[in-house]
Amino acid sequence: MQETAKRIVLVETNARMAAAISCAVTGAGHRCDTVASADACQKALSDTPPDMVLIDGAPDGPDPRQLCQTIRRDLSNARVKIVILNGSGRSIERRRCRALGADGVLAKPFGLDELRAEMHRLFTDAPDATAPATMAPAV
Repeated sequence: MQETAKRIVLVETNARMAAAISCAVTGAGHRCDTVASADACQKALSDTPPDMVLIDGAPDGPDPRQLCQTIRRDLSNARVKIVILNGSGRSIERRRCRALGADGVLAKPFGLDELRAEMHRLFTDAPDATAPATMAPAV
């Protein structure tokens, strides 16, 4: 089953990484708008909220956790999926990002297939295999 094309905003300062990620996004049938700063991301969000924001955690770019929080504070972005592309694969960092509102975290280096799989998971609301299982309330 083919997903409906989605609009994705990529926050990435490295032109080569932006090109590779954009190619993966468009290759999956989605539209990718690339920006290099938090301000440009906020502008892209205010124009028309995208379906997803991919935020790179590069040292020369915006702080991904802070940008994630800023996006989540605006209730008009409630349906926007956020994925942080992070240099740390540590579970504590993943938990911090999720606590700040990230829907997904990919540790660098990641493969473009992993990115496409994460986008698919979030767009199809498939359960996250890394999330703890929840129990139904007793009746």
